[in-house]
Order: sequence, then C-alpha cells, then structure tokens
Amino acid sequence: MHVQCGDCPIRHRAVCARCDDDELVQLEKIKYYRSYQSGQTIIWSGDRMDFVASVVTGIATLTQTMEDGRRQMVGLLLPSDFVGRPGRAVAAYDVTATTDVLMCCFRSKPFEEMMLKTPHVAQRLLEMTLDELDAAREWMLLLGRKTARRRSPR
Repeated sequence: MHVQCGDCPIRHRAVCARCDDDELVQLEKIKYYRSYQSGQTIIWSGDRMDFVASVVTGIATLTQTMEDGRRQMVGLLLPSDFVGRPGRAVAAYDVTATTDVLMCCFRSKPFEEMMLKTPHVAQRLLEMTLDELDAAREWMLLLGRKTARRRSPR
C-alpha cells in the first residue's frame, strides 16, 4: 500500500501536519508502510528501534511488563499518534495492535535529519508530545481523586 502524503487520512493531525508541498516530497522519499494484524506485537520493550511512525489506521496499546510479570497498559495509540522517539535507539514499551493497524514509517536516521532541516516537523512533534503530557497529567489528577478502594482492581 502506498498513499500520497497529500491524500493521507491523518495528514492534518500527524507529525507532517505543517509541512508544505516540498517538505511532503521529502517525506515521500523516506516513508514506507507496515501493516499489523490484531493481536500482533509491533514493538517489544527493549528492542532496537530502527524506525519511527505514525498510526494511519487502527488502534494499538502501549504496555509495560512489571517486575512480577504482570502487564500494565500505559496508553493507547490512535490514528495520527506517533510511535518511537527520535534520538532513542531502544523501545521503552511493548506496542501491540489491538485492531488491524497500518503505520506510516520512517527510518530513524533520515527522519532525524529531516527534523533538523525542517523545523515544521520538529515543532509539530513537540506540540504532539506536550499534548500527550497534558493528557497524562489529567489522568494522574483523575486517578489521584479516587479513593484507594475505588482504585483497587477487585
């Protein structure tokens, strides 16, 4: 599958939202698509990350394995959400496809080089990251308001 950036369903919400036509041409040169079936692991925590990506369609979960072996979900990835961290070579979480997932991927090094040459991409990624941080803080506030009994899994 190959979708032109200008026709992409997440174009105006993803990391490329502020790119002009010339910048989209540069992204076209370094992107590729990966598909995952529901239940398939996309990334294992601790694995070397040779790519970053945007979820185009589908939903994935971010999970972390606890010391006692339990898995804790720490987030959801929805269309236009970004996966991976430029400059970080190792995955911090397991990422699993909850539904069938299509991802628009970029090899890490070319994407990092593009971020340096294209401030729009770096600024948009920062904005998306700060939005995610705000959402995490809202969750902490919500969870902090619950009593211990209401937070208990029983």
